[in-house]
Amino acid sequence: MRRLLRLSFLFLCAILIMALFLVACAAPAVPSKTKEASLTVTTTSSTPVFEKTTVVPLTRTPILPDTGKVLAPGVMDIDQQAHRLYLADKTAEGVDVFDITTKQAVFITTILTGSAPSGVAVAKKVNKLYASLANHTIVIIDINPSSAKFNSIIATVTAGGASKSAEMDYDPVDNKLYVANSDALVTVIDGATDKMIKQFTGLGPSLVQSRYNAKDGFMYMCSGAQNLLFQFDPKTDVLVKKMDIIDDAEPHGLAINPKTNVGLLGNTTSPLHLTFWDFSSQKVKSTSEVAGGADMVAYDLVADLYFAACATDSGPVMAIFNGSDEKFITCVPTATGAKKVAYDETNGMVYTVDNTNAALVGFPWPYQK
Repeated sequence: MRRLLRLSFLFLCAILIMALFLVACAAPAVPSKTKEASLTVTTTSSTPVFEKTTVVPLTRTPILPDTGKVLAPGVMDIDQQAHRLYLADKTAEGVDVFDITTKQAVFITTILTGSAPSGVAVAKKVNKLYASLANHTIVIIDINPSSAKFNSIIATVTAGGASKSAEMDYDPVDNKLYVANSDALVTVIDGATDKMIKQFTGLGPSLVQSRYNAKDGFMYMCSGAQNLLFQFDPKTDVLVKKMDIIDDAEPHGLAINPKTNVGLLGNTTSPLHLTFWDFSSQKVKSTSEVAGGADMVAYDLVADLYFAACATDSGPVMAIFNGSDEKFITCVPTATGAKKVAYDETNGMVYTVDNTNAALVGFPWPYQK
């Protein structure tokens, strides 16, 4: 009798298990992931959910003077109104000019500078392009298409020092250019007269990117080796403050969002990470470990995005963050040596470089708002 009851109990259990299995098979499937506009998005949400990496097609425009050579690029900058991209080209010892009227960039010419340039900066207010050179000088190029000296060097400023003139930025309010020399010098140039009006000395080594902050009207500059940020007042050309970053960043790049008063540092240290700096509180706001080994970083006001050209263990990527809250969006795999960046506001194109193949590389920002 006990054996009969035990068999009955086992039979009932088997029936129950079978019933549960049939119910589970009939239940709605978990939403699958589908590719949409080159992004991975869950089908149940109206808001795109970005994964860590987004692969998009890359366009390439050969830099003709450097064909067959390894490109040694400096900084790039864009004249958004004229649809021109300028790249400091150390290999050709000049500034490469590209037409970016459409999504496919077209190489136009190289403006020879006589020495390898590290930085370029567009000053649209005065229709000039500045290029900082390895021979400690800054050349001023006329970019007014109606000028008889269009795309020609119209002035030269000697900064001096023992090292190259490096990155720089233009202050359109005070019409001044702040240029970093790698060996402790910062040179200030008047945009109207093309003359040096101030020079700061004794600032220490590894002075790199300067950036104007439209929010507070100050010019900022970073020093990688010193792990410092310098604050200058361009109205009076006074060094206001040196700020210790504290976080082990050693930045080579700097980008500032004037709406939030927060900047992105292009860190070069290991372990790889990126740092967001709050200029209001003058301290680190947050860090991100999604990428690192950055050189040039950029913020674009129209797109409201940060871009960081990074080298990672798995290869070069462009790390992209929201401007409003510094939240990570995605990483786009790029090309060998792609550590420069500029954003074309008209066509929504992100630009960088391919060092091995000496080309300008572009890709569409994969999630247009």
